[in-house]
Amino acid sequence: MWAISERVRDRIVSRFSGDARAFYEEEFSFINEVCDISGKLYPFTKAERKDQIGVELRKIEIRSDRLYIPFDPSARIVGVQVCALAVNDNALHVSSSQSLHPCPRL
Repeated sequence: MWAISERVRDRIVSRFSGDARAFYEEEFSFINEVCDISGKLYPFTKAERKDQIGVELRKIEIRSDRLYIPFDPSARIVGVQVCALAVNDNALHVSSSQSLHPCPRL
């Protein structure tokens, strides 16, 4: 099933041109960059991961003003705010241009 869905996705994406292709690449580049953090943290112990996640999140650059949160396309991503991490509770807060949410106090 995975191979079929990849072929369908590739066929759709191959038909994108110009601005549509650039928009797709910007959005998924950002999403992949965030998701790839888990793989980068894997070699570290749980205790080390708490510190390292902040290091990795700070490396993320917002290179477009068109990024959006996949489950709410009206919420634009304007930055990545790294919050203090509680034990076993990693927090990534993404601010939207409509409503800025500060990190919660721990």
